[in-house]
Order: sequence, then structure tokens, then C-alpha cells
Amino acid sequence: MKVIIRARGHRNITAKHRTTLEITRETECSLRGDCIVAVSSDKSARDLNDKLRREAQWLKMEIRLPSGAKEEIKGFYPGHELTHNEDIVIRKSNFVCGRTLMIKSDKAARDLSRDFVRELRKEIDLEITITSLS
Repeated sequence: MKVIIRARGHRNITAKHRTTLEITRETECSLRGDCIVAVSSDKSARDLNDKLRREAQWLKMEIRLPSGAKEEIKGFYPGHELTHNEDIVIRKSNFVCGRTLMIKSDKAARDLSRDFVRELRKEIDLEITITSLS
């Protein structure tokens, strides 16, 4: 199972949130959205394929920059219904809602390398890959 998401960085990305990381379809983000790491996503939680949505499993998300730099986040998809039309959220906590793709993740926005975050602020194109670890 492999899902590819296309998105972009944004000049206001700070990636300072300590417990969540978010990818959104929105084209803009404010400095207050400190969990956002990508905007203009071509997929939301609701768009993730049926194979992914059928069963609880451990996942890996890889965010890759055009330079080849990447960040990996691992977490658990508890098998709930993904319903949100705008966002995909990764959480260190166990909180689940319709936009939560992964819980118990090993990283949140603030755990990303600061060099990586500086690159995200350049509004570059990103490729985000989600694969099953189960």
C-alpha cells in the first residue's frame, strides 16, 4: 500500500507545535497555524484510498523536498473513518477524529529539522508518501 500526496511549503510555516503535524488543502496559512507543514495538498483525509482506510495498521509518512532532503514520521492508524475534506493530521497523542491519520506518532511539527522547515518556507513543491509498515 502506497499513497502519494502532492503539496507545497508556505512562507508562514513555523512547525513549532509539540504534539501535532498537519497537511492541508488550504492554500494559505497564518503564523498561528504552528502545526501546519504543507499547504495546497491534493488530498485530504477523506481522499485516502480504501486499502489504507480498511484496517488498523502502523504507517510511515515521508515528506520529501526537491533537494532530496526528507523527514519520516511513523505512527498508528487506528482504523477509524477518515472524513475531513481539508486536512490530514498526525498526532503524538491518542486523540482520534475524522482528520486524524496517525496517533502515537514519533514526531510532531516541532520535531522536524529546522533546516528542513527553512526549506518549507520557500514555498517549494513537496511529495508526501504514506506506506504501510504492517
